[in-house]
Amino acid sequence: MGGTIPPRPGWSGRLRDVSELPRMVVDAAGVDEITGAARAAGRCALDTEFLWEKSYAPQLCLVQVAVGETIWLVDPLAGAPLEPLGELIADASVQKLMHAPSADLIAFSLHFGSVPANVYDTQVAAGFVGLTASASLDRLLDGVLKVRLNHNETFSDWSRRPLKATQLEYAADDVRYLAPLVDELERRQRLRIQRDALRVEMDRYRSLLSSVRQAAC
Repeated sequence: MGGTIPPRPGWSGRLRDVSELPRMVVDAAGVDEITGAARAAGRCALDTEFLWEKSYAPQLCLVQVAVGETIWLVDPLAGAPLEPLGELIADASVQKLMHAPSADLIAFSLHFGSVPANVYDTQVAAGFVGLTASASLDRLLDGVLKVRLNHNETFSDWSRRPLKATQLEYAADDVRYLAPLVDELERRQRLRIQRDALRVEMDRYRSLLSSVRQAAC
């Protein structure tokens, strides 16, 4: 897919093969497949494309879900029900990997009464590992995984059908690398905790040596 520039050298981790073409979902059977896969895996990446103009609640036009190497694009305008995905968002046994998801969660809450549980926000997590807590997904992927996305559909009308190939690619990219991104952010967080623990231990030794010197005087 031409919109994703391959990772540049420099990241210490290893990306899985996440280049599989997304699967379009237009019915309840397809949605059930998604929720079943997410619950079996214990986590999934999730994002939405919506319109929020002259309306009380965002109009959900597309929902993207990734589990492992598989990406689904759920089209509610073609007949796919979203209630099961609302239930998935509220399922605490499944971790939802999302980026700056407030508007997405508001949409599901207003439409389906979903109360989100076990959501991992990569934008917030970035702030806890020394990165900016307001970075776009594109910027985070470039800075953390050295993956550059060629995103040109930011201002698309997602309610129009048929969707263009570039729109489908853009939508899939929003969840394609979330799992590797989360894994790397968590790795950095563990290192940060270890460094903090080491710093506390070194401070303890310095205090101990200072006490010994004072006692020797």
